[in-house]
Order: sequence, then structure tokens, then C-alpha cells
Amino acid sequence: MSYKMPTEKDLEAMIGIVGKEYASNNKAITASYLTKAVMGLESQIPDIVVRPKYVEEIRKILVYCSQEKIAVSTDHFSV
Repeated sequence: MSYKMPTEKDLEAMIGIVGKEYASNNKAITASYLTKAVMGLESQIPDIVVRPKYVEEIRKILVYCSQEKIAVSTDHFSV
């Protein structure tokens, strides 16, 4: 399956879901989410960082990204 790169339209959709404070494509912020490579996969800086707070936000993000063919990676979980 091929995925598309997120656009400004996609960022605006994420902001619409979680709010401006919780979605960003700012390079300083996205670089802070760079993780170590695992299982031989190359590590990359994310194009957009989205920090949902509620399960419903996660559902909306996943539905949107599935419809738009945008790859999703999870990281930095906390309870």
C-alpha cells in the first residue's frame, strides 16, 4: 500500500480534531519526536505531530488518516 505525505489540509483537519495546541508540523516540535530505529527500520522525523487526549479524538484521527491514505505511527504513550 502506498501512503501520501500529509499536506496543510491534513494538518488543518488534525487541528480541527484536537485543537491548535495539540497538532503541529513545526520542525522544532516534530524533531523532538524522533525515535530510535527498531528492528532494522530507519527512523524518521514525523511530518505532523498530533497529541489526542480522548479516545474519540484517536478514532477520528485514524478514520481520517485511513480515508486519506496517511501513515500513522504511535509513540510516547503515557497513562
